[in-house]
Amino acid sequence: FNDTATTEIYTLSLHDALPICIAEEMPNIGEVRGKGLMIGVEFVEPGSKNPDSPTTGKVMEEAKSQGLLIGKGGIHGNVLRIAPPLSITSEEADEGLEKLHNAMQRAIED
Repeated sequence: FNDTATTEIYTLSLHDALPICIAEEMPNIGEVRGKGLMIGVEFVEPGSKNPDSPTTGKVMEEAKSQGLLIGKGGIHGNVLRIAPPLSITSEEADEGLEKLHNAMQRAIED
């Protein structure tokens, strides 16, 4: 069971955590945006606003190897699409965020 208030808390948690915990330490992230549980993470070449599609693809594959399924979109294919189910729990949100963070670190190291 997951009511609207609980979903709102997890949404705020994901929206706050991505920019604060991850985006600030990742020079490849240009913007984190979204509405509700649908979140987009835009990848750009460090120091510019040029789309970074290769890194986006690497992050997506690294996430997949950890069991985290996310999509890719945007005009240039440089935006991760994160859309967890409405029934997501706080623990699942934290686990997904950790896997996403690990995937980003591995992709940028390559």
